[in-house]
Amino acid sequence: MKNRKRMAGMALILLLLVIAGWIAFTTIKTAMLYTIPNHQADIETHLIEWQKRTGDEHDLTLLTVKRLGDSDTLVAFFESEAHVWGFATLKEGSNQKLRIVESQYGDSDYSYDGVSTNHGDYAIVTARNLPEGARFGRVKLVNTSFYFPFAIPDEPILMLMQKVPDGLASYDYDEFTFYDQDYQEID
Repeated sequence: MKNRKRMAGMALILLLLVIAGWIAFTTIKTAMLYTIPNHQADIETHLIEWQKRTGDEHDLTLLTVKRLGDSDTLVAFFESEAHVWGFATLKEGSNQKLRIVESQYGDSDYSYDGVSTNHGDYAIVTARNLPEGARFGRVKLVNTSFYFPFAIPDEPILMLMQKVPDGLASYDYDEFTFYDQDYQEID
């Protein structure tokens, strides 16, 4: 009987040690992966360093950082001195700090990308040099009847994040359509 109690006690101690080790491991791993404070200046500094790693543009300015709904994912929009613009996807760790997952940029006037989060998928739409008189727009996705409308702000660059329904076969866009204030299509 004493042996059984001793074995049960040792098993409990071993279990507690394994749990404590796992907690320590995940805490250290999170602290090592998620190192960027959630402040625009820190994000910009780390994004510049991130871009330098691949030899890409590194003379950039952070325009804005936005969280995708209630998810652990943020999107940082930026522009280089050469007027090339793009965005970076950042994930937030349990320590409330960030890590850059990916970044992309280009000189296209219209861009549509998908980002997966812990709360579903989002469409990221960026556009500039919009048609004269455009007040509204619509993005239609490939191989589906799904589209989403949007109002065009008075800012020079459109940066839109939209949650898309689960289960779509593709998150690629088929077309951008723009409308004037009377909802007439603009070519």
